[in-house]
Order: sequence, then structure tokens, then C-alpha cells
Amino acid sequence: MLSLAGALGICAALIWAAPGLLQALRTGAQSLNLQALLVVCALQAVTWGVCALALRSLAPALTVSACLASRWVRDGASNLLPVAPGVGEFAGVRMLVGAGAPPALAVAVTAADIASETLAQAPYTVLGLAFVPAVLTRLQAPALTIPSSAGSVAALLGAVLLCLGAKRAAPWLIRKHHALCSGVLAELSLHGFPAAVGLHLLAWTLGGLQLWAGSHLLGFGLDLRPAIALESLVYAGRALFFFIPGGVGVQEAGFLGIGAAMGVPAAEALAFALLFRARDAVAGAPALIAWALCEGRLGRQNGRERSTA
Repeated sequence: MLSLAGALGICAALIWAAPGLLQALRTGAQSLNLQALLVVCALQAVTWGVCALALRSLAPALTVSACLASRWVRDGASNLLPVAPGVGEFAGVRMLVGAGAPPALAVAVTAADIASETLAQAPYTVLGLAFVPAVLTRLQAPALTIPSSAGSVAALLGAVLLCLGAKRAAPWLIRKHHALCSGVLAELSLHGFPAAVGLHLLAWTLGGLQLWAGSHLLGFGLDLRPAIALESLVYAGRALFFFIPGGVGVQEAGFLGIGAAMGVPAAEALAFALLFRARDAVAGAPALIAWALCEGRLGRQNGRERSTA
């Protein structure tokens, strides 16, 4: 609750320090439309599908539908229940257990999935940084530019090296913690860890595509490279402040601050932030209902097991 209070304090401080933000917020909210929201939600569904494949690559015994439900509910709970860090991860584990996965496997594969997603965010952030110079060049800031293509190549090489390193590191980590992981070694796929990193890198890139598509449907027409740069850096900042549940306040401040540095007007930046929050609400509310239904089913199942014991 302290984290949530701090996040709300960030929002209040931003509006107090810059009164013009309130008008920018109104303008950004007025620019929202149903078409943009539906398209962004559809792309988010594709992103969840890619993330589900990443999760299943780590535990082939799981079904794709179970992995998809777990990832959907994990994100929904993380975004709409900003009460404490880890709520979404707990919800995702419970969905896997509800689908029939052993609890130890559900916890282990979720932890491995989080690790692979975090690793994949690094080259995506580098890619976003590589696109920033090209954006600054268009703003007549040549003194700050470096060759964007070189940065893109570096990001690609970094992703390849990261996957190769993950392939070598995963078996070593499992062996080092064999006593902890012995119960799930047979069902976790060590060879699937590099594939999970690669799939999560694709999923991160789809986030930039969402911002690009949404900006065009909102009438702002942000190019693809600035969209990837802005989205990647905003979510990198959100990752740094992981202890603030749901990134409340951090995400909005990131769109404003990084967007201002890239020449994006405050009204547009806030429109993007509101669009992403609306996406999270529309897609996340049914996820919370699905989680509640799963918990009810697990509760009834546990009750039957106790009664027959």
C-alpha cells in the first residue's frame, strides 16, 4: 500500500508541478477512440499468444491453452491489482495449478519464464536506444546522434549472444540448485530457455508495434522507430521501479518524460499512456474473473479431497 500511495503521489506531484498537464490530459483523453483500443487489444492478444509459446517451451508437458490462460491472468492481475509486487505471478501460478500442473512445476516454470522475459528486455531496450539518434536527427539535434544502424546491429548481436549464453547458463543453474529443482527437472526443458528468450524478444517488439498502430489510429502518426524507442524505454523505466505495483504513475511519467525528450507533445504522450491503461483494463477485467472462477474450482476440488480423506 505504501508503494501504491507513492505512485499516486508521483501523479499528483506531476500535475501540481506543471498545471498545463491537466489540459494535456483532457486533450489526450478526448483523442481516444474505440477503433484504436480494439486494435491495440487485438495486438496484445497476439503478444500473449507469443508469451504462451515461450512459457510452453520451458515445460512442454503444459498445454498451450493453460500457458495462454496463465499469461493472460498474470498480466491482468499485475495491472489491475496494484496492491503488492508478485500478485500477477501468483495468479499465473494458480492458473497453471488449476489446469492440472503440479504446484512445484507451476512455480518453477513461472520463475524461469520471468527470467527469460527479463533477459529478452535487455536487447529490446538496446534496440530502442539505437533508434533514439535517428529521432533526434529529425529534431535537428545532430550533435547527439550516432549511427542508428550500428546500434541496431549491436542489439541483434546482443540478442543472439544472450540466447547462446542462456543455453549454457540454464543447465549450470539447474545443476547448482539441483536439490531445489530435482522435483521438476524431468518436466522443465533446459533446451527451451533460449527459445523462450527469443519469443519474449518478439513479444516485446510487438509492444512497440502496438504503440505505432495506436498512434496512427489516434491521429498522431508516430513512425515505427520512435514508437519502439518510446515504448521500450518507458517499459525499461517501469522495470527499474518494479517495486511499484502496476507501474502506477511510473508508466505515465515515463511517457511524459521520455516523450518530451523525443519531441512528443504532452497531450500525445498522455494519450498513449491512457490508451495502454485502457487496454490493460479491458483485457484484464475478464482475466480477474477467470482467476476467481479458477480459485473457486480449486477450492471445491480441495474440499472434495478433504472429505474423502
